[in-house]
Amino acid sequence: MSLQGDENTHSVGCSEYIIISTEGNSAIQSQWQSQNAEVSYKWTRQNTLLFLDLYNKYKLLLMAGKIKLKKLYESIANEINQRTNENVAPSNCENRWKVLERNYKKFCDNNKKQAGVEAFLSVWT
Repeated sequence: MSLQGDENTHSVGCSEYIIISTEGNSAIQSQWQSQNAEVSYKWTRQNTLLFLDLYNKYKLLLMAGKIKLKKLYESIANEINQRTNENVAPSNCENRWKVLERNYKKFCDNNKKQAGVEAFLSVWT
């Protein structure tokens, strides 16, 4: 991957980004670290099961219109943080839900395809 541009602006393909020096600016460094901490959270099986339990707990409030989706993820993140003493951000919860939903859809699609193949093969055997 080649970088093009002057010393502060670089281009990779269609994207451009600016390199900012954070030396001596602890506010920018801490903000960058907190943003990267949100992205890099590693979900364990136990925490995923806890997340699903809490999602089911708050889902009724969401369906009744008493809370918004953003508040749902904030509540789940706060409760996980209290129970596990870990640093889970609401964005981690939102991303986890999206990943679980996507994997479930893939699983269902794969089973439909597999059932079609099995039905097809049963005709010929």
